[in-house]
Amino acid sequence: RSPTPIRIAKGDNQLLFYCARGMLKVKLEDASPGVLLNGKDVTVPNLLVGEKVDCYAAVTVINATDRELKEASIRAYSDSGYSAVTKVPVIQPMSIRKVGFKLVGPAPSSAGTKVVKLKILDSPSASAKELANAEIVVKVVSPVSTHNVTYLSDIDSSVQYYAVVPPRSSDSHDMADTAKPKALFLSLHGAGVIATNQANSYSAKTWGYIVCPTNGGPYGYDWEDWGRLDALQVLRISMSTLNIDPNRIYLTGHSMGGHGTWIIGAQYPDQFAAIGPSAGWISWWTYGFLHDSATSPMGEMLRRATTPSNPYLLDQNYKQLGVYILHGSKDDNVPVTESIAMADTLSKFHKDFIFHQQLGAGHWWGLDDQAGTDCVDWPPMFDFFARHASPGTERIENIDFTTASPGISAKDYWLTIYAQERQLEASNAIVRFIPSRNRFTGTTSNVRIVSFDLTMADKSKPFSLDLDSTKLEGVTIPSNANRLWLERGSGRWKVTAEPSPDNKNPSRYGTFKDAFGHNVVLVYGTHGSKEENEWAFDRARFDAETFWYQRGGSPDVVSDREFRADVDPDRSVILYGNEEMNPVWREVLDKSPVGVSNGSVMFDKKVMRGKNYACVMVRPRKGSTIASVGVVAGTGMEGMRFTYTVPYLEPWYSLPDLTILNAGMFSREPKDTTIAGRTYGRRITFGGEQGVKIAGFFGLDWSVRNGEFVEQ
Repeated sequence: RSPTPIRIAKGDNQLLFYCARGMLKVKLEDASPGVLLNGKDVTVPNLLVGEKVDCYAAVTVINATDRELKEASIRAYSDSGYSAVTKVPVIQPMSIRKVGFKLVGPAPSSAGTKVVKLKILDSPSASAKELANAEIVVKVVSPVSTHNVTYLSDIDSSVQYYAVVPPRSSDSHDMADTAKPKALFLSLHGAGVIATNQANSYSAKTWGYIVCPTNGGPYGYDWEDWGRLDALQVLRISMSTLNIDPNRIYLTGHSMGGHGTWIIGAQYPDQFAAIGPSAGWISWWTYGFLHDSATSPMGEMLRRATTPSNPYLLDQNYKQLGVYILHGSKDDNVPVTESIAMADTLSKFHKDFIFHQQLGAGHWWGLDDQAGTDCVDWPPMFDFFARHASPGTERIENIDFTTASPGISAKDYWLTIYAQERQLEASNAIVRFIPSRNRFTGTTSNVRIVSFDLTMADKSKPFSLDLDSTKLEGVTIPSNANRLWLERGSGRWKVTAEPSPDNKNPSRYGTFKDAFGHNVVLVYGTHGSKEENEWAFDRARFDAETFWYQRGGSPDVVSDREFRADVDPDRSVILYGNEEMNPVWREVLDKSPVGVSNGSVMFDKKVMRGKNYACVMVRPRKGSTIASVGVVAGTGMEGMRFTYTVPYLEPWYSLPDLTILNAGMFSREPKDTTIAGRTYGRRITFGGEQGVKIAGFFGLDWSVRNGEFVEQ
């Protein structure tokens, strides 16, 4: 996608490439003058006729010098009157970054294209020196045409986009009908497909908007992890900017997007009226993950971090949704057996689903020359959607909800599973509200804290409770409270106050991947040896560029000397290096029960000594109720290098809150891992957990004492 800067020394040079898909092609080019703009790797919106231009775009900047690129700015201008200057965030030496910039100017008067010129300047001053330049082309389209919209990601402030297919006008001239709120179809693209092409596969509907988010890139994160967050942010933006009927929101997608439909639909059943997975695979274990078994206690603990990725654990949530399953019988990419298996599961309890198998059709197919591609724009599926609407919270009296992690999905209408007894195992609550009695009655499993939204109840009267083995009468709440909180202890429920946000909660629950959010910043240590400092910088740069390559991400990478804890205290932080080489530990971590220093790891009161330990963990950020701190550390160079065997940014991989590894524990080489036709070499997976010393989850109070850990 973009040239990557490397240093070439005199004599022989060895280059190591990490390849996952396709064929490797390498071409070496001179990187003079050192700072380059890649005008082919851009994220741009479509400008709309008649609408003033004030939006974001992004271009990849290559810093092939030995110095940080600081105080630089990008000037965007054109002959059409567009002009804006945007400060460039720090770009580390010999690094690459997708940089956002503003487009500001008058409303275009007609459709066509606009050429925007870009200059990167070494400072914002009038006497700034030009470092590089490029030209990009931006399309201008009618507001009623399919178009791309850009936005800033909550994850890392990168510029992302989504595509919109506006409703087409009907033959009706009834102004009340044209002003009526429309349905929203959230459509998730497949692997190797971009959101623009997904949108272009649909014909416009009279009764709704089709909105196609991007999964951060053509492959992204399978609509899990950060891909899921991108989709949910686009849903929120669409609800706030378009005239949407909140009871007519539908989720659909093809291939990888079909998997996204299965998993997001199961996690957020109250957000959609119906779902329509097309050619969707169910999970990595059904589709291609050969290491399905986890027989050891350590393997099982590591496997628990992945439970939110398994729709079968959440399948009862589909009862709340209409489900239309579409698949070609001759699909040679995602076998139709994936849909057949889920249809068989649904048949045991679901009363509102359709499975249509198109005989003779492959993976991507259309039946005729009508507008829209049938494998996504299937008329019977949209007819099915038209017959479904969400009931609204005030009409729901019975809830049956399952979650694998409150940090991913906690709420179903008026019920929230706030915390679990055994973290990252399936939790279920079946609760009925009886308005005439002001009574909640039901059963739960693996639920520690639950709450009920009372906006639909009569708060002037006492409540009663019949939950599991607990019966309570005469429960009252303060007049200004809108939620009833319950906590389970010693097998019984008791009414409690709202828990402290410093404890684990749906906004900050772990696992390790959760640290890469809230406008995350990557901070590398500089207080170690020369070799250790180089590792910390390279590890941070590797993660940042992985984020760029996988999802078009753009996290800040700064040194411990440049980081300011008092600026943006609600940003999540990733620390590279141990406590002695990265003093930011003490600034952002408060009384951590796990410490990593030169030559030793402390786990609560236990000290493990050696230079070959690695530690990957997540903790709450001191002073914040939402931000997290991720730690990637080692007790010496052997341990630090060992972190590269842990692919924690891969879409199919997840870790619990804490993983302590020992490079000396390998008595044999782990087997290669094959996933969906791709082979990954030496990895710490469920088949190679012998490299893990300790793994598990901190308690709800973030302590070791109340947590769950396995040691070997």
